[in-house]
Amino acid sequence: MQASGVQTYTWLSKDDIAVDLTPEDFGILGALIADYKNRIWNERYLNFKTKIEKATTVSALNNINISYDTAYVTLTVQATPAEAKVTINDVERTQETQMIFVGSKATFNYKVECEGYITVEGTEKIKADKALEITLEEEPKPEPEKPTTDENTEEKPTTDENTEEVM
Repeated sequence: MQASGVQTYTWLSKDDIAVDLTPEDFGILGALIADYKNRIWNERYLNFKTKIEKATTVSALNNINISYDTAYVTLTVQATPAEAKVTINDVERTQETQMIFVGSKATFNYKVECEGYITVEGTEKIKADKALEITLEEEPKPEPEKPTTDENTEEKPTTDENTEEVM
């Protein structure tokens, strides 16, 4: 199918809902899958490998619980103003990629910033999909400086020493 000159492909979601995806969408999905795969190998596999290497008996090996949890949770950050930069787990996200997929029971670090606004940072530990709506507050405008006066000085009329007072 072609929508407004861009080739799209119909795909079924996990809930069997038809979704039209563009080649760019497939690229984003591919990057998310690669990120997930790397996280599994760099975090989960190394943890299991360490446990296996430390085991000294068959009983200790049998007690290692290797789970193949394929569940995932998503964190979506909607920021106001729209031009705010959203960073999730140290990766800058665009409006199209603000959603991030990781294993269940995930902890996310996020940061939302925009010039002229107060930056918001936080951590979310979630067990189910979650959407955050963050509205940045404008930075306070500096107040104009007030002229300073010295209370100990009195204004005296200026006189010219060469001028004589006439009576």
